[in-house]
Amino acid sequence: MSTTRALPLATPELAADAPRLAAYLASKRPLPNSGVDQDGRLIPLDSHERAAQSEALARALDDIDAITDETDTDETWAAVFQGIDAGRPHRTLFEGPSRA
Repeated sequence: MSTTRALPLATPELAADAPRLAAYLASKRPLPNSGVDQDGRLIPLDSHERAAQSEALARALDDIDAITDETDTDETWAAVFQGIDAGRPHRTLFEGPSRA
């Protein structure tokens, strides 16, 4: 027998927002533009849209690059690269100064 239990909301402010959130989630919202036409062909981006997407991607990659901890060392990455290449001796991917 399965029982379900409502999770308590953490604060009175969240509890007050619950009906508004539920109404938003239940409402019909338009889907984002798919990027393809009715025949499935890619809709080209204009130069401004392409630049905006490129800048957003660069910011996201910079944010990801900033995520580190004490295990994120050159030695760790060299071991990762060696492990990948060890499974692919016929076609190495990582060569040069980044390899130990």
